[in-house]
Amino acid sequence: MISCKGWQQEAALRMLMNNLDPEVAERPEDLVVYGGTGKAARNWECFHAIVRSLKALEADEDAAGAIGEAGGDFPDA
Repeated sequence: MISCKGWQQEAALRMLMNNLDPEVAERPEDLVVYGGTGKAARNWECFHAIVRSLKALEADEDAAGAIGEAGGDFPDA
């Protein structure tokens, strides 16, 4: 079972979640996934916005945004 409306969106969500798994992330509670400063999102508010956006996207839409921040949703060309 998938959480998103399409597999491309689900793949992005799973990569995000897997990067924060305590087994692999450096400091998951601070969103730090590697290298002391590499974050999955700018803060928890942005993280939750990214997750909401991925789950809301239709199967034919892509997400666009700044690094670590949710942005806009656009239909695939």
